[in-house]
Amino acid sequence: MIIVAAASLRLSRKEGRDALGLSLSFRWFVICLLVGIAMGFSNPGGFDPTQLSAIVLALFHTFATELFFRGYVFKTLSASMKGSFVPILLSSLCYGLFYLTTAPIWARPFLVKTLLVILFSAVGAVYAYAYKRSRSFLVPWMMHFFSVLKYQMLF
Repeated sequence: MIIVAAASLRLSRKEGRDALGLSLSFRWFVICLLVGIAMGFSNPGGFDPTQLSAIVLALFHTFATELFFRGYVFKTLSASMKGSFVPILLSSLCYGLFYLTTAPIWARPFLVKTLLVILFSAVGAVYAYAYKRSRSFLVPWMMHFFSVLKYQMLF
């Protein structure tokens, strides 16, 4: 996935990793780890970090989700609107509504679904804000990846 993104630099004729938001400072790497792991410890669902196949699935899931919601939806809204509050709000709400499509959430009562949409929208807002501030696609992707691992299985 990263190779495809890096190869597209040649096609777009832009210079450097910054053209696609593929740069990552040490400061943002630490923030990704801290925020992602903190979210992961409170995540009742997620992927088993002791299984290689689960880690690969988590990498793909988080890459695809972040590519769509931050790399496309948020970026498109930001380009067409002034400021960053409304694009963050709208892309995060779309992210929250997207999680209604998962079976464990769909089977829940309406009030629980509503609260989960609000929760996932808040998480999406954190990712979108981090993307906006860092100017790097890697930041929300790494935060998301570290937050979907079930760390309780390691202990």
